[in-house]
Amino acid sequence: AMAQRAQELREERRRAAEVEDRLRREKAKVEEEQRHRQEEEAESRRRRKAEEERIKHEEQEREEEERRREAAEEERKRAEEEERRVREKEEQELERLRREKKESERRRAEERQQVAERSRQNFERNRTHRAVASNSLLRWNGDADSSMMSGNGIKQQLL
Repeated sequence: AMAQRAQELREERRRAAEVEDRLRREKAKVEEEQRHRQEEEAESRRRRKAEEERIKHEEQEREEEERRREAAEEERKRAEEEERRVREKEEQELERLRREKKESERRRAEERQQVAERSRQNFERNRTHRAVASNSLLRWNGDADSSMMSGNGIKQQLL
């Protein structure tokens, strides 16, 4: 009976050891599965965070690209406006120079006309003076001739 009782106790201890061993293995298995699941969750969180960072970075790059594009567009518009202002200023300057040239040509033409008119008037006046002078000279010469004639007549009378 004692031997049987000892046998039963040994059998009970062996079963208890098997149960403990099985529980330990199951616990280890559960812990391993839990550790594995935690690692997967951590990896998933890391990937999700990396994806969020990538998306955030891409969004920042898009915003920066949009700002650069807008700045380039503003610069292009500013340059076009500046070019337009310069062109308008140049056109105004050209128009002013054309007006000045026309005015200068008009004044020169007017001056030429005045010079031509003065020359014509001078010519007419000189022609008139020459004619008068010529007539006077002819008259004087004629008078001289007649007085010489009379003088000759006097001389002849005196002789």
